Amino acid sequence: MNQVFNVYLYSPNSGIILLFLAGYCLFLLVSPRLFASLTVALPLLRPNERFETFVSFPKVSFVLVIVGFFIYFKKIRDYSFERDDKVLFGLILLVLIQTLAFYRENLATNMQLCGINFMRYLFAAILLSDRKGLKILNATLAISCFLICFEPIYYHFTEPQDSELWSYFHGGSSRLIAWGMWANANETSFLACFGVGNLLMLMSKKDKGPFVTLSSLFMILLFTLVIFLTASRAGLASLLLLFSGVLVVTKSLKIKMLIAIVFIAVISIAPLLTTKRQDKEASSSQRSELRQDGIYLFKMEPLTGYGYMRIATETGGMMLHNTYIQAFAELGIVGGMLLLYYLTSVGVLVMACVRKVRDGLLDNTVTIAFGVYISGMLYFMFGNQLLTFFFFTYALLLKTTINSYCSASVEELSVS
Repeated sequence: MNQVFNVYLYSPNSGIILLFLAGYCLFLLVSPRLFASLTVALPLLRPNERFETFVSFPKVSFVLVIVGFFIYFKKIRDYSFERDDKVLFGLILLVLIQTLAFYRENLATNMQLCGINFMRYLFAAILLSDRKGLKILNATLAISCFLICFEPIYYHFTEPQDSELWSYFHGGSSRLIAWGMWANANETSFLACFGVGNLLMLMSKKDKGPFVTLSSLFMILLFTLVIFLTASRAGLASLLLLFSGVLVVTKSLKIKMLIAIVFIAVISIAPLLTTKRQDKEASSSQRSELRQDGIYLFKMEPLTGYGYMRIATETGGMMLHNTYIQAFAELGIVGGMLLLYYLTSVGVLVMACVRKVRDGLLDNTVTIAFGVYISGMLYFMFGNQLLTFFFFTYALLLKTTINSYCSASVEELSVS
């Protein structure tokens, strides 16, 4: 059966696709930082699922990353693997061993989901391990999130509510959703939060120009509007938590009071959104029952779990809406503890950077990164992001921040 492509707002012709592909290949040689950032952005944008193209971007990206490992072998060899890298690798190794032992029919899929995502993460982490690399990554991720979120906003205001397009980008309800794999109000809202986080990191840099400031403010306003239109309470909470690092670091009482006022205002507005939450997705009780099911399933198989991405076979096709419970239920106690250990290790490293900000040694980019970390930790309580490409994208942003600001070997790994 031929696949039907719904391009909606974006419809590039073959010439634009060919030009992008040529530039993407060239960047591997002349601008490795930009190449690495685009490699991370492609799974977010998913062009092969949007457009009928003559080339498979995932396959091209995979081949070029393999070539990149050879081209930049010296930098990869000299890369210092920290504890968080080793724990993350151990978690992936556990998934693959478990798959080989019990679920060999899922080996190819799990290799793609975990192995290739980790390879992409590692490659990008090495090439982006300086402040210029982090800046390019922030900009690339922010633009990618903007492209995804702008489309539903555009149709929200330009289409009548009884049109097919308006309904598509609201999932049959009044809550805004993005296209494709982001067609979920909570997923869309956190994607917008992720965009805000990257923009705030860009704006916190001392060398920013007026264009960066103005364009960032415009996109932040759009992302905030998206979050409100999704009527996602988790999204609103994640947005507020982006500023948690500022509360930790700032010594100004006025700034703390201003943030407190914003918190109170948003919390006050949040109940007004519940009138939009009449669709089945909004059923908090259903999600609560699924999480209870996940805890029960973990108790049934505490050692081996039910296999990576297989828990839905035990819950009538439904995911658990909690990444932490998902890890314990699918990977057993070892996998669940490894995930918690990994996230804790990252948090400790980011917090070490934040302490340098408090001492006046670093700028506020790290402060915002701490907020992104806390925001993501909350989101994992509501999302299904165990070792997904978005999980690795979130991990890469934090890893690049740590390498750029707190690693002793940053200068040695700098990419020319």
